[in-house]
Amino acid sequence: MKDTVEHFLRDRLHFELVPKDLQAILAEIVKEPEFVASDRNPLQMVGAELLWSGKTTPLLDHDYLNDRDRADIYTMSNVSAMRDTAAKLSLFLVQRNRSLLGYWPVDLEQGGPSQTVFELDTEGQYRIGEGPTLAETLCYRFILNESPSQFEAMAKMFKALGIQVPYKSVDKIYADMVNLETKIDQSPQAYRSARYDHYVERAKR
Repeated sequence: MKDTVEHFLRDRLHFELVPKDLQAILAEIVKEPEFVASDRNPLQMVGAELLWSGKTTPLLDHDYLNDRDRADIYTMSNVSAMRDTAAKLSLFLVQRNRSLLGYWPVDLEQGGPSQTVFELDTEGQYRIGEGPTLAETLCYRFILNESPSQFEAMAKMFKALGIQVPYKSVDKIYADMVNLETKIDQSPQAYRSARYDHYVERAKR
């Protein structure tokens, strides 16, 4: 399992410093491979799984394209733009609804995280996570969904891995999301749109 984890880190994460919560999950998997399907794994609680090397998903592979799609400059410009975005957005988690989570690089003044969680939904849209980390994103969703007992259960799982997730009110979660997004020079959505315009313009020449 150690080799599997090393390949995952090499192929999925485009930065050197692995976030502590993801690092804790991976360390447990290396120590005990059965942890992947264990009820102690917080990912199991939400039906999510790591995007292991070699695993396919339509949002990355675009294997749903047909000949008509491939002949359409707008469709293929969007595919190219999404591939460019994926090269920067370190997509690492497949969720139950088949949307993906990834880490987007940020450069915040006065400290702060060097990457933050974004979601790529099944419609091809990008949105900032409910928290900058994986643990916060998964936990705070339960608060936003008015499921405090599930928040407590998820937070307890991460605490067992050495990761603390403090409680936040709904208003505080949304305020922090907005505040963080305003500090990001270019979001994945803005980057994808710029790349899409570039490919459309090039195709029309």
